[in-house]
Amino acid sequence: MTKPKPVSSFREDLAELEGITQSLESDGVDLEEALRSFERGSELVTKLKSQLEVAQLRVKEIQVGANNEDADKKD
Repeated sequence: MTKPKPVSSFREDLAELEGITQSLESDGVDLEEALRSFERGSELVTKLKSQLEVAQLRVKEIQVGANNEDADKKD
């Protein structure tokens, strides 16, 4: 039976992506390692982008709610 992967935070995922980027920019990475790193980096980009989109929606909802409360107070 395999253990479930622990849930990582946005900051942890971003730090991992930054590390992958630095690794890929160095000259000492062989092709297979570079491909694995690129694949993992692509997964992280997708995950981080999704989290940012969710956060943007929440911010918009908060702004709409605040605007509605302001309009209600004026009435």
